Amino acid sequence: MTTLEQDILNSISHWKRMIAWARDQNPKDPVDSLRMETSINESWYARDCPLCQRFIVSCDLCPLTLYQGRYHTIKTGCGGDSAWLQVELALTWRQWVKAARKMLYVLQHC
Repeated sequence: MTTLEQDILNSISHWKRMIAWARDQNPKDPVDSLRMETSINESWYARDCPLCQRFIVSCDLCPLTLYQGRYHTIKTGCGGDSAWLQVELALTWRQWVKAARKMLYVLQHC
């Protein structure tokens, strides 16, 4: 089993890879998680996030939950105005990259 610190570092790497891929997309194109998944075999959903895999049963102790002061649930992802929800609600790749950078910032500071 990996340590929490390793999972955070792996999550940071995961988001960096997704951001790098998304930056190469037309910024005006609509966001498409399946396109990302097909291209790099990753997306912003729980199955690809080391922290989500660790805390999938109860997000209460996830560093992102504690840092953001939000409650994560399997059904809604991150609640409120959390960094992840901003990624999820992005309509274009430009919006997605901007929101994903916020998510990366949170991961780097949690």
